[in-house]
Amino acid sequence: MAEAIKDMFNKDFFDRFLKDLKLIINDLDTQKFILQVMDDDWVNKEFKQRCWHITAVLKDFLPKDYRDAIAKIYELLDYLKTKYDFSEVNDTTFTYLGNMGGY
Repeated sequence: MAEAIKDMFNKDFFDRFLKDLKLIINDLDTQKFILQVMDDDWVNKEFKQRCWHITAVLKDFLPKDYRDAIAKIYELLDYLKTKYDFSEVNDTTFTYLGNMGGY
């Protein structure tokens, strides 16, 4: 049986994500982020609930000023575009086929 899409949000995913995010938010407390995301109810959350939860936690780690927070998100996206090739996405297995640098 195929792995549930919600399970793509796992410790390995967050380790990679936070490694990149820390380049943009220098004082990011990665351990605190992981603890807040993968809380006691994490295993019970479905895909959309996990997405909403990750978003809510991420908001607490971004600058409080909306424009500054959006600037950080754009900075991260610009960085990721230079690092990874997102041109080939296999939407049947939810995996990246391009050069993902070890992903």
